Amino acid sequence: MNPLAKRFGITLVLFVMLLGIGHWMKEPAVAHENELTDAPLLNPVIEVRLMSLSGSKPIPMQIAGRWKILDGTKPEHPVLHPGSGGFEGNLFIDATGPQLGPYRTNSDHVIVETEAAEALWLDTFLYPGKLHIRTERERSGRVIRLNLSLEMPLEDYVIGVVCGEMPSMQEGVHEALCAQAIAARTYALQKRGSKKGLRDDTFDQVFLGLDYRTTQAEAAIDATRGLVLQWDDALLPAFFHANCGGGTANSLAAGFSKSEMPPLQGTLDSACRTPRGIWERVISAEKLDGLAQRYRIGEWLRGISTIERDPFGRLLEVRLLGDEEHEDLAGERLRAALSLPSMQLVEIEVRSDGSAVFRGHGFGHGIGMCQTGAVRMSKGGSPFQDILQHYYPGAALVPLTSELRYLLPPLQ
Repeated sequence: MNPLAKRFGITLVLFVMLLGIGHWMKEPAVAHENELTDAPLLNPVIEVRLMSLSGSKPIPMQIAGRWKILDGTKPEHPVLHPGSGGFEGNLFIDATGPQLGPYRTNSDHVIVETEAAEALWLDTFLYPGKLHIRTERERSGRVIRLNLSLEMPLEDYVIGVVCGEMPSMQEGVHEALCAQAIAARTYALQKRGSKKGLRDDTFDQVFLGLDYRTTQAEAAIDATRGLVLQWDDALLPAFFHANCGGGTANSLAAGFSKSEMPPLQGTLDSACRTPRGIWERVISAEKLDGLAQRYRIGEWLRGISTIERDPFGRLLEVRLLGDEEHEDLAGERLRAALSLPSMQLVEIEVRSDGSAVFRGHGFGHGIGMCQTGAVRMSKGGSPFQDILQHYYPGAALVPLTSELRYLLPPLQ
């Protein structure tokens, strides 16, 4: 055993003896500094796409203090415009690309960098970090939209997700917020290596700007700084959702992973079965028939039958019956197509006009941590380690230090 590993082991034993925190102490809980190793915590850069602000419409924009526009298409990002004295105007597109008020950038990728840490407003909301503005063009070269994203340190991003994903103003939810911070941090780092990028909506994680920060969320970040979930020498895909409806799903069976992952095999959570009651959604005949036409199984949809359910009633695979053919598809694809809260369907009532009423339990895809259950456990006195162990059984809780840099995918 090398000296560093030996020192790590001795310190860990002492830590367990002093705190006696049970079965998760082999995965240390740290705050501010890593207590179990001399290696510094990493706080890598994250870039998140601002989906609701991207597009072709002008966006009201304000900058306080000194700022500059950098050319994102060239190495070292040379300065295109050294702004000063603030800015107030619209960000929009013209034939040359992004334009800030009267200033044309003449570049397909620019970066707006402010001197102050909190100085950028987009559509009246305050955001941290550097703003990346990328131009999307047709094959003909015509500019059609701007894609906006923010570049910032990981911990600044995580607090925006905690505020966007959890009720951070309630009493007794600190441990749930801590669990959410760790899951969000892990998910973001794992997605960091994706070519599609990290979105600021429910497709990935809801991220909110500086206007929404709360002291409770800040406390959760401080209490878990740098902690991530690890499985099999890699970052765990730390999925989470609003309500599991009685039990979480197996990631492989639901199509969220390509192989069996013990921390994501699903877990019983019976208290979540009906905390918000049975949901109900009415889907029009036009939308249902549109499914038949999309999958080329006819002009109208005759019915939906179940091929496979999980132990908690979640439809894993369904068969669409058209007037000509049929199509089998994953339950999650049907949920996305019909915008259903979940696939834990208990009833489909067909109406005389061809529409259908879908009724079921749960909210979300059901993989990983159930946010409703996490809040319940937190209010019941469970520490965040137990919450994570319940929803990601067997995953290791580790501090992201320079010694674990190999876990970190490169920024695309």
